[in-house]
Formats: sequence, structure tokens, C-alpha cells
Amino acid sequence: MKRCLRCILAMLICLVQGGCWDSVELDELGAIIGTAVDREGQEWVVSFQVVNPQSIAAQMGGSSQARAPVTIFSTRGKNLQEAIQHISLESSRKPFFAHNRVLVLSEKVARDDNFSELLDYYLRDSEIRETMDLVLTKGNARTILEVLNPQEKIPANAIDRIFSETQDELSYVRRVRQIDFVSKLLTPPSYAVIPEIKIAGQSGTQKNLDALKQTSQKGVLKIGDIGIFSGAKLAGWLKREDGVGLNWVTDQVKKTVVSIPCAGSEEQGKMSTIIIQRGSTDLTPVLNGEEISMSVRIKAEGYINETGCTADLSEPETIAQLNKQLDQQIRKDILRTWNVVKRMKADVFGFGEAIHRKNPKEWDKLRTEWEDRFPGIKLSLQIEASIRRTGMTNKPFSTVLQKSKEG
Repeated sequence: MKRCLRCILAMLICLVQGGCWDSVELDELGAIIGTAVDREGQEWVVSFQVVNPQSIAAQMGGSSQARAPVTIFSTRGKNLQEAIQHISLESSRKPFFAHNRVLVLSEKVARDDNFSELLDYYLRDSEIRETMDLVLTKGNARTILEVLNPQEKIPANAIDRIFSETQDELSYVRRVRQIDFVSKLLTPPSYAVIPEIKIAGQSGTQKNLDALKQTSQKGVLKIGDIGIFSGAKLAGWLKREDGVGLNWVTDQVKKTVVSIPCAGSEEQGKMSTIIIQRGSTDLTPVLNGEEISMSVRIKAEGYINETGCTADLSEPETIAQLNKQLDQQIRKDILRTWNVVKRMKADVFGFGEAIHRKNPKEWDKLRTEWEDRFPGIKLSLQIEASIRRTGMTNKPFSTVLQKSKEG
């Protein structure tokens, strides 16, 4: 009985005194919101955007004391872990990556033969979020983290929201999270994309708080092109305006804007604007001997947001003509993108994946020669475009104005 009581007492003492052996107080952590990776010679250069909690608290409390909301540290090393550990040489706080929202990669890093090492590191570290956004830049990655945004306290949050807004409102590019990027690379035929962020205007002008006092910013972050990856290496670039064609085929269009010219020859240069509210895409591969074709069925619904044309929108013939033009413009956007990726032999459309899902045995025969077979695919586009609403009026304002002048 006594022995049993001693055991229970010992267990209670362990529970009370054990605590968390690896606990760290909050005021000892440096919250990293954004990370940038560059390559110089044989070394990795890693930059960290660390939140200054005193500055954020002062801003929320209405203090007029000017302090930068973030601090940028840069370290280097022969491998990523060595570079990241070297932050201790400069920072008084332990780096905390659980809130890291964006990873900016330079083009040089993405084209490097050691890019797979970076992916390996970020997949292994349990503290790093798999949902952080990946973005590319053609210049130095650190400079992207240095740009202060007047609309957001934390610059990394601004990058995240720029991509979120563009994805939801324009569908030119889409956000790419780390887990999605890696999943694409691990799914044959192993092609993926990462969007670019760039500095439009004067680089280096948005690094200090004085720039935020101006009503016009000399340098702003802006979405650029789209990087195409073949395996764990950047293979080339797709222009930003070609991104909408990519998103149509991959069923990623949430909302976008389509401009179509007026039908009348006397209205040359005038346009109508259609807001696409809903879009859906189905891919169906058709294998006939050595011939591969891909049926792409697209449904698009939208409404007229603006028009410079004089046609009466209450007439069914006018809407039918606009539907036809909308169909043609979507087709044009897709074919333009298709011609680019064909030349690159990069299956970012996911055609190989569609064949794999439908006919795994046939895909096993094709996978080793897919890079050469992909450009020869016959693309069959079936587009069903429909305009559901014309807004608050069926009469163009120019027509109404002309009639009022005529009395």
C-alpha cells in the first residue's frame, strides 16, 4: 500500500514540476511574416520580414511616434538551415515561422539546380505553414519585402491580399500555396506555376516611413508574369494577360472582365464590357490510336457592365450577337495561351493528368514521351457563353442622349 502511494505521489510531483521543457515566452519570439530567398554564388541569402510589436501597438493606440512596422534581416549560408540559423547573429529574438504568409523567390533561385533543396527544407520544417503563398520576382527578392504599403501595416500582408483580390476579381493569376505547388510537381507530368510580383515605378523609394506621407507612391508592388515550372526548375514565363486563358482551361475562373468590340463598322474603336460571374470547365481526353485530342467544354455567365455601342440591348438578336462575340473572345484568349505553352512543351493545362485519371494504362504508355506528344494534341473548344443581365437600362446612354437632343 505504501509503495503504491509513493508511486502516485511521484507521478503527481512529475506532473506539477515537469512543465513545458521547450517553452518560449511570447516576448522572446520574433514573428516572421514574410521570407525572401536569393542566391549569390554558392550561398543562399535569406531575408526575413519581422514584425515590430511595439510599432503595431503604438499605431493601434493612436501614437504619433513614427516607427517602422517591420524590420528586415538578411543572412547567408552554404545551405538554408545555416543561413536561417545565422539570424541569431543579428536578432535579439528567436525566429518564429508559424505566421509566415509569403515566400518570395528570385528567378535565379528558381532556375538553380539546387531549387529542390529549398522545397525539401520547407516541407520538413513542422513550424512552417504549408499554406503560405509562393511568389517569384525577376530581380532581388529582398527588395520586395522592403516595399511599404500605405494600405497595410504589414507589407507581407499586402502581397497576400494583392494576389487574393486579383484572383477573385480578374482571374489573370491565382494564388499558389506551397502545398498546392508541391502537389502539382509530384503529380505526373510534373508541371506547375508560380506568379510574379514586381516593383512598378522607382525601386527603393518605399523603404522608409516618409514615403507613406505622400498621396502618390513612387514605387508600388504589382503582379507581373507567371513562372512555369517543369519539375523543380523554372522553365519559362507566361505573360500576365495570357493567365486568363490558362485559368479558363484549368477551371480557375471565379470572376473576370471581358471587353468586346461593337459590331457596327461605324462604331470602330468602341467597346462593351462584360463581367463574368460564373465559369466552369470540363476536360475530356479522347485517344484514337496515336492521335490525342482534348475536348474542353466551358460555360460562362455574365452581365453587361458598360457599353459604348448603340445597339438596343432589349433585342434578342443583340444579346445573341454579344454572346457570340463573348464566345470568340474566350476562345481567342485560350488559343493564345495554348500556342505559348505548346512552344514551351509545358503541360500546365493538366492534360496529362486528365488522361491519367480517365485511362491510367494509356497514360503509362505516354508518360515517358509526354513532352514530345503534348504539343501535338488537337484542342476542341466548346464554349457556351451567355449574358444574363444588361444592368439598369437596355438603352445605351449615347442613344438616349441623342434622342433628348433631337427633342
